[in-house]
Amino acid sequence: MFKRIKQLKVATKMRVIVILAFFSIASLGFLGYSSMKKLNENTTAMYEKQTLPLVETISLRAMFLNMRLVAQEGFLGYSTETNEKMNYYIERLDMHMSNFRKYDIREEDKKMMDELEDLKEKYEANWEKSRPFLLENEPVPAELKEEITELGDLAEEKVRILRTEKVEEAKVLAADSEDIYKSNIRIFVIISVVCLIIIALLAIIIIRHLQRTSKEMITTLDEVASGDFSIQIENDEKVTEFGQMKHSLQEAIEKIAVMVALIQEKSMFVHQSSNQLEVISTEMSNSCENVSSSIQDIAEGTAAQAEDSIAMTDVLYAFNEKLEEMIQAMKEIDQNTKNIHTLANSSNHDMQQVVMSVEGVDVAFHEVIQLTNNVGSTLQQVNDITNVINTIADQTNLLALNAAIESARAGEAGKGFAVVANEVRKLAEQSRVSSKHITDLITKVLVEANDMIENTKQMKQELDKQKKDIHVAIGSFHRIREEVEAIHPKIESMTVASQFIHHQKNSILEKVEESAAIAEETSASAEEIAAASEEMFASSEQVSATAATLSHMTTEMLEEVKKFRI
Repeated sequence: MFKRIKQLKVATKMRVIVILAFFSIASLGFLGYSSMKKLNENTTAMYEKQTLPLVETISLRAMFLNMRLVAQEGFLGYSTETNEKMNYYIERLDMHMSNFRKYDIREEDKKMMDELEDLKEKYEANWEKSRPFLLENEPVPAELKEEITELGDLAEEKVRILRTEKVEEAKVLAADSEDIYKSNIRIFVIISVVCLIIIALLAIIIIRHLQRTSKEMITTLDEVASGDFSIQIENDEKVTEFGQMKHSLQEAIEKIAVMVALIQEKSMFVHQSSNQLEVISTEMSNSCENVSSSIQDIAEGTAAQAEDSIAMTDVLYAFNEKLEEMIQAMKEIDQNTKNIHTLANSSNHDMQQVVMSVEGVDVAFHEVIQLTNNVGSTLQQVNDITNVINTIADQTNLLALNAAIESARAGEAGKGFAVVANEVRKLAEQSRVSSKHITDLITKVLVEANDMIENTKQMKQELDKQKKDIHVAIGSFHRIREEVEAIHPKIESMTVASQFIHHQKNSILEKVEESAAIAEETSASAEEIAAASEEMFASSEQVSATAATLSHMTTEMLEEVKKFRI
């Protein structure tokens, strides 16, 4: 069994492992999908059949409780608002009952809803019976009150039972989901362990086979590395990848042996040729040395003449640079004077605009001061109004206190009036507190308005001072513009004279440059000839050295090639 497995290719073994891994992953995926689908169904059922109806039962209980509270409030003190609340809660109760029936509920739940609806109708009918008594401020009969209370208790008990049943149904679904989870965990562990064991066994077989075959290959390669190309590799696995590798290695060794024999033969020929090349290069080096010495003397004389011409050219270039700098400076001065003249005219116009703006700001500050004074007067009037509101609030508070005293004397019949009086007293107290807050704010605003008036007065004084300074600056700009207009013609005259000098200098510089160029060309040609002869001498020496090195290398290569066994 294991021998047949060893004869398989490594790729085949890896495919088996991949197939097993795919099978295990697919099994686990199918199992997980089935479990998640069942859990999702349970969760959906719990949400739609238990959670949503349970929420509606809570709303039903809240509506019944609100109806009972409204009924008790009506018994203590009836009003049209009480009846509106009762009708509102009845409508909300009908809506929640209708919503509950829309869900997928049991027949028992539907019967329970029918009973609750019947209780609601009876409760509503008894409330309508009690309304005439409440409208006439007469006490509701005790039997009717007791029946309304019993109906409310019975309805609340029905809702409690319905809610308890939904909670129990949700617990059953939760237990079912937990059982599915535990069962799937067990199956998941079993499949994972079995697949891991099979894959581990296959991996161990593959690793051992790889280690044995790799060791044989390493031993063979070590022998080849030592220079033995006469070995023969045993191959009993011609089908597997390692069998093919051994076959290819045997062919490579045989081809390398043929190449080594050919290298030995060619190395002998190269060694003989390098010895002949060394003798020829030595003779050529001696001839080049004599030619280089003669040309070097000619180059030195030509270089001295070229240096003198270059020195004269450098002096003229320095003079040219200084002259150009002076001309450029004169142009910049001319342009700067024009710019100053333009800026002076522009600044004069801008200063006039600034004067107009400052005068406009001055007028605006007068208007701001007037408006601030008007605001102070208005705030004072508002303060007087808040004082009147405080007086009214205090009187209202006293009236509410008197009303509370009178309602206390009236006893049970005056309770409703006492509540109203108490509310009036609270409103009066709130009005007094609010008016006091308004008074404090107005006082603060008045103080800040006075500060603002003082600040605007100080700013007006600063504006007047700025107007005087601006008029002084305008006079200075007029004097600067006159001085610039006087300087401009003189600068133009100096620019024309410097340009004439620059033109004459160019003619002299051209002649000197021509002489220097001829001298440089002659010197460069001599230097190029000398450099070429020196390079030829160096090349001949390099050829001689290379030939000697090549001879030495071929000797060493022959010694190394002899180490290989063919």
